[in-house]
Amino acid sequence: MKNRKYELLLHPIFVISILLLLLNDIYLKYALRNWITGKLSDFTGLFAFIIFLLVFFPGYKKTVIIFCGLLFTWWKSAFSQSFINGINSFSPFQLARIVDYSDLIALTVLPGVYFISDKIYDPDIPYRRVCLNLICIASLFAFCNTSAPRYAMYYTGQETVEYNGIFSSSTSEEDILAKFSSLGFHYYKDSVVYYPVANSLRNPFYRYADSSVVWRLAIDKKDPSLYRSQAEQPFYIIPVYSFDGNTIRDLKLRIDTGGYKKRGITIHISCTQQVGYTDYYYNKLKRKYTRHFTSLFK
Repeated sequence: MKNRKYELLLHPIFVISILLLLLNDIYLKYALRNWITGKLSDFTGLFAFIIFLLVFFPGYKKTVIIFCGLLFTWWKSAFSQSFINGINSFSPFQLARIVDYSDLIALTVLPGVYFISDKIYDPDIPYRRVCLNLICIASLFAFCNTSAPRYAMYYTGQETVEYNGIFSSSTSEEDILAKFSSLGFHYYKDSVVYYPVANSLRNPFYRYADSSVVWRLAIDKKDPSLYRSQAEQPFYIIPVYSFDGNTIRDLKLRIDTGGYKKRGITIHISCTQQVGYTDYYYNKLKRKYTRHFTSLFK
């Protein structure tokens, strides 16, 4: 194997790619939230990741480039969902990505990677070893950070509690949904939620218009009735769910198939209830919810 080409980490295009990837994933994605910021991470991330690998495997240039191209295609496809579900089921660090085949346009960076890695670049800069170490650390952080899901900061209000439960079932997603339908519960599918925020400077903001379901961009960003959008994995919403004298509004149901278990699915239930902390904890309402859904999904 040839000597490692550490000088590639000092290449201006690689350094700019890492800086853009960090800036985009830490700030721009959540400040602008448009298709440009989404594609920017794909282009800069794929380019920088391949260059980083070529530093340690310079003798396998074509193999590394082809492998990364195939890996990126797999990651952006639905075929990687089982792997993501398996990792998220036991790992404290969650992975997330949105299946969008238009992201594969980022594969156009592969010829550029081959061209840059084929050139000799050996800059004479002070504190060379320190710079290399800093760039390595920044690169590893950028690669790990780009696939971590972000969650909006929001407030549930007084006398409001949240319920979150994870349940397993040996049946299929279709059977689970059919069971809700047979019980008379209506549901719809969505992938965007709106969280209430207060005195925040981040965009975009939305305001709930009276009792309609029309969301509009807000003008007054200090309005306490503001909400912000958050894209998530697809889920189902049951507007009204009643059982044993309890009524739950906007029950959120996410079903993960093909997890780390060979059989069955994982069901995530969440809702926000205005029942008060005393009723929820001391009157064992939380346990009642858990027993109900555990029995339901058997």
